[in-house]
Amino acid sequence: MAYPHTKPMKPLAKIAAVTVLVLAAWAGPAGAASTKGLLWATVNACDTTARPDRVGVRGSMPGTGREGKMRMRFSAQFFDPTRGAWRNVHGRQGVSPWLEAGSSKFKFRETGWNFQFVPPAPGATFLTRAAAEFEWRERRAIKKGSKKTESVVVKKRRALTKAGHSSPAGSDPAGFSASNCQITG
Repeated sequence: MAYPHTKPMKPLAKIAAVTVLVLAAWAGPAGAASTKGLLWATVNACDTTARPDRVGVRGSMPGTGREGKMRMRFSAQFFDPTRGAWRNVHGRQGVSPWLEAGSSKFKFRETGWNFQFVPPAPGATFLTRAAAEFEWRERRAIKKGSKKTESVVVKKRRALTKAGHSSPAGSDPAGFSASNCQITG
């Protein structure tokens, strides 16, 4: 069985993909407002005419209302029918870099990434999805009473892509949201 793998994107394509998908979803400061339903990941573009052999993924994470930064990272996965299980796409191109989502003072932030796959053989298909990692970071004193600080992870979460999370940026077609994507050769 041939397994899917990604191919390197040209630097300009990477910049364009991130620029198109990164939207500072400002909805006001986080404060005491409910954050229920604000942590998610979705497939928002799937092997379209405009984006052949690409899977676009997007995530949302709630802010804390405190000073800090939020980051996301996406890992491409494929369904291996011989094992009946999801597996990670190997190589550096199967994992996005950590993407800065923005300040944790806001109610929520969104960002996304495109994975470019090597086209499957004619008639073959790959079923793909993504796992998202979410990180909240804050500046903390290196030692108690010290003026020197470092950025530390104060909270982590994970999510798999799921349908039903429409997003204003990067969807193809507009409003598209799915749990997975089938790429056809």
